[in-house]
Amino acid sequence: MIIVLSVVGVSAIGVLAGAVLLHVGKTSCPDVEEAMAQELADSTVLRLVPPNSSSVYRYVTKPCKDDDNIGQVGIGFGFSGADSAFLDYYKTELPPLGWTLRGELPAEVPGEGLALGRPQLCFENTGKPGVILNVDLPIPAMGDLPASPYFLEYRFTSEGLSCSDVQRP
Repeated sequence: MIIVLSVVGVSAIGVLAGAVLLHVGKTSCPDVEEAMAQELADSTVLRLVPPNSSSVYRYVTKPCKDDDNIGQVGIGFGFSGADSAFLDYYKTELPPLGWTLRGELPAEVPGEGLALGRPQLCFENTGKPGVILNVDLPIPAMGDLPASPYFLEYRFTSEGLSCSDVQRP
């Protein structure tokens, strides 16, 4: 009986290890995700940075490489102006490019602390269905952790996203 359980246990471990290796060993994403990530990374929208910005960097995470299967393509940067000026900049610059403001949240919600993971501004574009464009204020410094950067970020999934998906209170 013990020998049988050991053999079954070894088989189960082998199957589990094989499944983990298949997931970890996955080196490419579906073509549609690759193409969307590239299109968004090349977007002129990601060249929009307000005056008083510094240390701009780009990043790309494809849905197949994210734990939540959400692609993120954006820029992070420092900004030395007022938060309201930062938000107003994008409220002015994005609509002429086809992006419509669909949601706006405060950085903090009373009783909830920081609204981590929820954008302050969320835009949608009928020319890019299922893709949203988020504008995020930084998370303030906490203890030894420095404040996060300001962000302008596309988010997308193979199923599509809307601002209502990410701005639930």
